[in-house]
Amino acid sequence: MDKLGQSGSHSGGWSLWKHSIGQTVPEDWRLKAEANAARIQKRIKDAKVDVALNADQTFVNFYMEEETVIAPRGTKRVGGRVKADVKKGFTLMVTCNLNTSQIEAPFSVFNGTKLCRAKYPERTLAYKHRNWRNSALGETGFLGFQPKHWFDEDITIQWLEWVLDVLHPGCKVGVSLDMAPAHRGGRVKAYIDRRTAEGRLVVEEIDGGLTSVLQVCDLAANKEIKALIKKGYLKYRIWFLKKERAKTPDQPNRRITMKMPIEEMMKIIEDSIYQFNNRQIETESIRKTFVSAG
Repeated sequence: MDKLGQSGSHSGGWSLWKHSIGQTVPEDWRLKAEANAARIQKRIKDAKVDVALNADQTFVNFYMEEETVIAPRGTKRVGGRVKADVKKGFTLMVTCNLNTSQIEAPFSVFNGTKLCRAKYPERTLAYKHRNWRNSALGETGFLGFQPKHWFDEDITIQWLEWVLDVLHPGCKVGVSLDMAPAHRGGRVKAYIDRRTAEGRLVVEEIDGGLTSVLQVCDLAANKEIKALIKKGYLKYRIWFLKKERAKTPDQPNRRITMKMPIEEMMKIIEDSIYQFNNRQIETESIRKTFVSAG
């Protein structure tokens, strides 16, 4: 779990935390982390890869509403006139590149039928957005679809193909990943073995409990990317509500359902990564984190 700040979080010997999912760090984490880092580093170096990456899936809310609001003292109930499905979200594969100290073009997974499993492929969102990359200025990423917007074997293989055949064609790519179930399925292992035999891919795993000290994405990118996406979303939200209010100026209290098209969210993601990468020109925090993590 994550701690809710420092100020006012302690009372009567208790601390206030918010729920999150995380791994248990082993007591001998330092020794294990050093051994783990040495193994990954040796494999990547011995393979003489052209591109070294660390990748991590991170969940992002589709409607990033503020958790608190300001209200007069004594108010019994606080509500808004804007309705949004705060549980809806998508998965973003954040991929950090050691060579460039940049985040790669985004691979995002939204709710929807997978193209490879569809009875009528041409009716799916996956088919509609199959050529998103380069279909317009600034559209650089890939839109993946899965019924629960998470990474399964099909999506993981799609992502590996995206990295190898779209982002880095002809290059030998080394990737470090955590031990998520989707990365370890039989079909994924078979795919990795085939591309490894071709001389195109090297995959190494970060052992369980060590991602908080070895996962470059966790340490250098995920938090900032989420903050930038939220900022972009809130800017879009203001524009959307202003537009909707203008339709009924005589009904200022009309309840509005917030709508966030996938296309607009994808543009926000891409712009957030663009902003993050611009900062990397000066900070190179990705490259420095690769070095400090070993």
